[in-house]
Amino acid sequence: MSNDLFGPWTRDLTDIERVGRLRELRAICLMLLGRHHRLVGLLRLAERNERASTAAWLALENLEPLRQRRVLSVYAELAARGDESLHTEGDEK
Repeated sequence: MSNDLFGPWTRDLTDIERVGRLRELRAICLMLLGRHHRLVGLLRLAERNERASTAAWLALENLEPLRQRRVLSVYAELAARGDESLHTEGDEK
């Protein structure tokens, strides 16, 4: 995983947007990794704790490569779908 910031770690987000992105990522991890995975818990804690946010970043960075690719690809797809400019004719909104 690159050191580029993305999602809930993007600079200059409002608290509401950051928490929303953490929850999106947590939902993806919940489905792909299971509710008892450490990353799921860290993402929940990161909503209110900066140290947990850093720990969540590191846990995501250290996921087994295939699991990491799955999580990031689903997150990227959802993020792209949230951008109305990326919709093409025939896509459902």
